[in-house]
Amino acid sequence: MLVLAVCVATAPARAEAQAPTRPRIEVAVGVGASLDDGGLKEAQGAAVPSFFVMGGFGGGVVGFDLGLFANSANGRYHEPGIIPVDRLGMEGVVVVRPLAELWLSDWRYGMRIARTMALDFGLGVERASRLARAPEAVYRVGSLIGLHVDVPLTPRTAPRELRLRLALRRFYGASRVTFPDGEPVTDTRGEVFAALAAVF
Repeated sequence: MLVLAVCVATAPARAEAQAPTRPRIEVAVGVGASLDDGGLKEAQGAAVPSFFVMGGFGGGVVGFDLGLFANSANGRYHEPGIIPVDRLGMEGVVVVRPLAELWLSDWRYGMRIARTMALDFGLGVERASRLARAPEAVYRVGSLIGLHVDVPLTPRTAPRELRLRLALRRFYGASRVTFPDGEPVTDTRGEVFAALAAVF
C-alpha cells in the first residue's frame, strides 16, 4: 500500500515534467509597398500600397509560416493607356533562422535581434486582376524568397512578446501568364513592409 501511495503521489509530477512543450506561435499584421511594373508603363517601379498578414509556428532554427499579401494599384494611376494590376497572394513559407539557437545565455538587446534574423523560402499562388473594359483576373503559381528581422518591443522576461518585423521579399511566377489582350503579368520588383508581430 505504501508503494502504491508513493507511485500515485509522484505520477502527476512525473507527467508534468515529461509534458511536451508546444512550438511558439507567431501572428503578424503589416503594411508596406510593392514595387510594381504591372500595366504601369511610364510609371514602372511605382510603390503600390500593400497589406500583409501572416501566422506561423516554430521559434527555433526552422519554422513555418502561412501568409496573405494584397496590393491596390487600380484607381491610383489615370494616365492614358495605363491599366494597373492588383495582386492577391497566398503562400506557405519555410523560415530559417541561422542564429536562433546560438549564444542563448547572451540577452543583450542586439543579440535578441540577431537571433530573429531569418531567410524565407516558399511556394504560393497569386491572383492578378485589372479593370480594363471589364474586370479581368488570371492566376499563377510561383516561388517566394525573402528575409526579415524582428525588433523586440517587450522585455525578455515577458511571457508573450510584441515585435516590430521588418521584411523584404519577392515572388517569382513559375509560368508566363497573360491577360486577354496579350499583356503579360510580370513579377513585382519586390515587396517591403513593416508588421506588428505577437509571439506567444
